[in-house]
Parts: sequence; C-alpha cells; structure tokens
Amino acid sequence: LIYGTLILGLAVAFVVSLTLRNPLRVDVIRDRGALGREVAGGMIENVYRLQIINTSDSPLRLRLSAEGLPGLAVRAGQGESDVVDVEA
Repeated sequence: LIYGTLILGLAVAFVVSLTLRNPLRVDVIRDRGALGREVAGGMIENVYRLQIINTSDSPLRLRLSAEGLPGLAVRAGQGESDVVDVEA
C-alpha cells in the first residue's frame, strides 16, 4: 500500500510538471561590438540577439515586439520580418 501510494504520487507529480511547463524559452544577448550607435534621424540603435527555444511538440509562429519607451521598435535585418517561425 505504501509503495503504491508513493508511485502514484510520483506519477501525479510527473504529469503536473509536464502540463505546467513553459513551452517557450527566450535568451536575449546584447551585441558585444557596440553599446549603441546613432543612425539616421537622430535615433540610437542597440543590437540584441535572440535565442528562441521551442520545447513543445508543435511549431510556433511568433511576432517580435518591444515596449516601454516612446519610439521603441523592433527592426529585423534587411529582408527579414518581425515574424519568426520556430520549429518543434
């Protein structure tokens, strides 16, 4: 009876941990080259690299955005979009 209860408790804890896990992990890494540079229009540009990790079983489509300061915007590289497809 004790071992059965222990195994049942471990199984329930395993299922709960799987259902509550976060399917998306993002690491933001600042570019080492420059702290900031002035670009056209008197704006300051800071470069960051995003590492996006999808831990779910299905692909995700994400739209990148930033908020907090007036005029803050996400600008992808030339020919790139702010929409990212992340494979499973």
